[in-house]
Amino acid sequence: MDLAPGSAWWGRLLAEPALRVVAALPDHGAGHPRALMVQKAAPGPTGDDRTFWATDSALPDARVVAMLADAGLAAEPLLAAGGLKLFVLAGYVQAEDGRLASAPGDLTGVIGAAPVF
Repeated sequence: MDLAPGSAWWGRLLAEPALRVVAALPDHGAGHPRALMVQKAAPGPTGDDRTFWATDSALPDARVVAMLADAGLAAEPLLAAGGLKLFVLAGYVQAEDGRLASAPGDLTGVIGAAPVF
């Protein structure tokens, strides 16, 4: 599914735990993904992954990145739409990871992970 500005379709994945991001294109990691593949499957670690995390935090992206860094996570903003923001976290981060417990926002969560080839 396309990661077009102005569309926050990926935010629905917070309410659909059976659906998860399992791939991102391009998949080489040299640039920002332009599309995500979603399916009814939980992703697993491959050894070289990126995790997709969404939040409704109104804080500036730089502040969210700093807060995640303070928790030990490397994050990069990817897209904002419809009051939601999508970030890419370095590595494979599970939804229950304690480092996300203090992440900003009322509606937040990991929506999947994808390998980098």
